[in-house]
Amino acid sequence: MTGVAVAAGAPPAPTLGSALTSWTPDPVAVLLVLVLGAGYLVLVRRLRRGGQRWSRGRTASWLAGVLVVGLAGTSWLGVYAHALFSAAASQLILLLVVAPILLAVGAPLSLVVRAAPPRLSARVARLLAGRFMRVLSYPVLGTLVLALVPLGVYFTGWFELSMRNSLAYESQLLLVPLLGLALVWPLGELELLGEGFSHPLAVFIAFVELLVDAIPGILIRLSTRVIASSYYAGLHLGFRRDRLLDQQLGGALWWFFGEIVDLPVMGILVARWLRADSREAARIDRVLDQADVAGPPELMRPWWEEDPSVFGARARFYRRSGNDPQR
Repeated sequence: MTGVAVAAGAPPAPTLGSALTSWTPDPVAVLLVLVLGAGYLVLVRRLRRGGQRWSRGRTASWLAGVLVVGLAGTSWLGVYAHALFSAAASQLILLLVVAPILLAVGAPLSLVVRAAPPRLSARVARLLAGRFMRVLSYPVLGTLVLALVPLGVYFTGWFELSMRNSLAYESQLLLVPLLGLALVWPLGELELLGEGFSHPLAVFIAFVELLVDAIPGILIRLSTRVIASSYYAGLHLGFRRDRLLDQQLGGALWWFFGEIVDLPVMGILVARWLRADSREAARIDRVLDQADVAGPPELMRPWWEEDPSVFGARARFYRRSGNDPQR
């Protein structure tokens, strides 16, 4: 639904009933649901036909993310996005924050590498091994961009453009979830990332992100100027709405969901850190066990017996003869 459509046939006053029964067949949202959902299931089926297993939890998480994308564009959020700031804010939150995390846990890149045709699989593997993807997988980049995107949308004029222009609005529905997935994809790709990054640093950055992600919501919540005021002034709705209060509600939603979604992300990073420590401890135990099997280690004298500052000239004798000084 575009800004023109709202003016021509405004939706009814928002109620619980309208929230459950209002739908709009947004073409981009429907296309994303079909392509992302069907493509993933085809690869899972191909993998299982080859005798390999794929986690049902990953599949469920991916499909849940696809469903969130579809609901953001076709549910009452899509219907009221051009009429209420809070609805548009909720829509963007789902597309940028909630859906990408669910999609990332589905590990789509690992699935492509394992199930896609050899040529495509090899290309994706080379891409993942490149410097660009390594930089993209670093947590600080996602922290910065996820905080900048809502600021760029609401404080640069893009929001009003997307409300007035159908192409801008549909482009946002298409690009925002893909951008979010590009920023958080490492969450589900442990087998591809390996151990080439610092786990304590990643947890620290996630904690900083917990603070930084609150900034857009706080700025919107405390703003006393209505964003896209000229657009909203031209709407002719069948119900009254305090525009500043609705905007503050949208800012509070950004603030709330920005913090809530960061908590499971931090939990995933901490769990990854603990698993890495466990693997390292197991590796060290194997090395020590192998050393025990090979025989007792060569006995070495304490350092002070060979230090001239302690035993003087006798230290050279101990190093040369290996005699015990107590004899």
